[in-house]
Amino acid sequence: MGTTAGIRPVTRRARVRRTTDYPIQFTGWPGSGVPFQEAQYDNGQFWDPALPGRFTIRKAGVYSIGAAIRWAGQPTAGGAGWRGLQIVHIRGATTTVIVSQTEMGVDGGLGVEQTVATEYEAQPGDLFAIRVAQTSNGPLALQAAMPVAFWISSLDQ
Repeated sequence: MGTTAGIRPVTRRARVRRTTDYPIQFTGWPGSGVPFQEAQYDNGQFWDPALPGRFTIRKAGVYSIGAAIRWAGQPTAGGAGWRGLQIVHIRGATTTVIVSQTEMGVDGGLGVEQTVATEYEAQPGDLFAIRVAQTSNGPLALQAAMPVAFWISSLDQ
C-alpha cells in the first residue's frame, strides 16, 4: 500500500471578480450587494453564476474570507463623502456584518482602494456576501481594472 505522508490535501477555495465597472448609487448602510461576473477559480463549488453576489457554504468549518475594491475618483467638488466595504454572513433571515471598513474620499481626488479580510466559522447553507456604500452626492463606480474581487478559502480539510 502506498503512503500519503507529506501530501497536503487540496484546500477548497474560490475567487470571483467583476470584469466591468459597476456604478453604486449614493447610499448609506446597509448598502448594495455586488454581482460578480467571473470565477478565477472555484474548486469548492462556493459560487453560482445564477446567484452572482455570494458564496454558499457546503461544509461546516472555519473560512478565510476577503474582498478588495477600488472606487473611481471623484473629480467634482462636493463629492468627497465616505466609501464603505463590508463582508456579511447570512444564516436564514439573519445578516451579520463580520468585517467593515469606511474611508473618506477627497474632492478632486484619486480613487479609494479598500481591502477587508477575516476568518469566520460557518455551517452548510450559510452565505457570505459583500456590501458597499458611498455618500459622494451621486453615483460612483467600482473600477474593474483594479480588481473588484471576493475570495474564500477553507481553513479545515
